[in-house]
Amino acid sequence: EKTLPSGELLFHTLEETLRRTNLGQLSIGSKVNLERAMSASARLGGHIVQGHVDTASEILELKRLPDGDMELLVALPEEDMPLVVEKGSVALDGVSLTVVEAEKDFFGVRLIPVTLAETSLDSRRPGMLINVEYDEHLVIHKIDIRRISRFPVFILVGLGVHEISGHHI
Repeated sequence: EKTLPSGELLFHTLEETLRRTNLGQLSIGSKVNLERAMSASARLGGHIVQGHVDTASEILELKRLPDGDMELLVALPEEDMPLVVEKGSVALDGVSLTVVEAEKDFFGVRLIPVTLAETSLDSRRPGMLINVEYDEHLVIHKIDIRRISRFPVFILVGLGVHEISGHHI
């Protein structure tokens, strides 16, 4: 990171970052979210995210609801379907949000006015790619679902033991 005399920030970007995220497709002047890492002594609140983008997915729909909030629908690759659940969280372009709808090929979140005002999400439109980070707690340290499908795996949930087989959790 380097601050230029003009006040602009300059960052070095890895090829992996350009391949996995939407950064290579944004134009000069596009809004991005930047946030410093939280200190270990800070109060925890909300969702915990690592800031590692899992994929970039297409925005399918962005529409205003009667209550003034916005509904954002994002395409969900089939292999990632088990990683998104209703009431779980997902980070979109670095903004941690609660999933309100999870279907076979898309998921939905709601954006309140303050989120739109204070993040880059107000500049996103259908057809654009958006960076997606899946819920770290749900993913259970981002176990590779494709590997799980080859072996029966058991996880503890509450007081019961549940088998994970194939792409079903």
